[in-house]
Amino acid sequence: NFNPYPAVILNDNPIAYWRLGDPAGSTGFQDISGNGYVATQNGNITRQSGGALANDSDRAISSNGTGKVIISNLPSVKDFTVEGWTYLTDPNWNNTEFNNNTLYGKFGKARMLIRPGSTGSRTKTLGYFGVTLNGQEYLLQPDGKDFNNINQWVHWAMARSRNTLTVYRNGVQVAQRTDLPSDASADLNGMLLTMDNTAANTRYSLKGSIDEVAIYNIALSQSQIQTHFNSTR
Repeated sequence: NFNPYPAVILNDNPIAYWRLGDPAGSTGFQDISGNGYVATQNGNITRQSGGALANDSDRAISSNGTGKVIISNLPSVKDFTVEGWTYLTDPNWNNTEFNNNTLYGKFGKARMLIRPGSTGSRTKTLGYFGVTLNGQEYLLQPDGKDFNNINQWVHWAMARSRNTLTVYRNGVQVAQRTDLPSDASADLNGMLLTMDNTAANTRYSLKGSIDEVAIYNIALSQSQIQTHFNSTR
């Protein structure tokens, strides 16, 4: 059995790509882009969970809300794309109004917080997606009333093309804004599964699984993102 997804991702030249199927006992996750950006485990993470891709032996990682993966030493970029998969398991996780589950990010940098959608948070938003540029966060919160992100694999991508920030769910654009400062650089260093803000005593962690996280120093087009998603079928 063979799934073409990894080859499709590598064809678009990510600067980092973690498949997250590394074996139990490892402390890091291999970046298969060839650039060597190691992602390091911190806390309790279950390895070799069921992955997002059919007909593929590579596995995913999962967390009960106590683990995280730290990513560092990434270059600052202007245009970028961050993409990955989530499988949320608890619509009431974190017991807050928003039920944020961290796919990727860090306060004051870039972040992708996935919410349950119609089955969960009172705000009925799909998530909280943003990038901080020149000290200001540019935020998108797509309407989630017609979507369910619980107990299924969902593909996410956040792309910045200078003044434009766009969010995609399963290859479909769900939100966009066009007022970003075009020449400001973004810092993409952060975490998977959990995002801490010690100053505000806030912690957003994910309950469920994530898989196939990739970062690019270009803004992928909607056509490219659709191709990524469709290649798994």
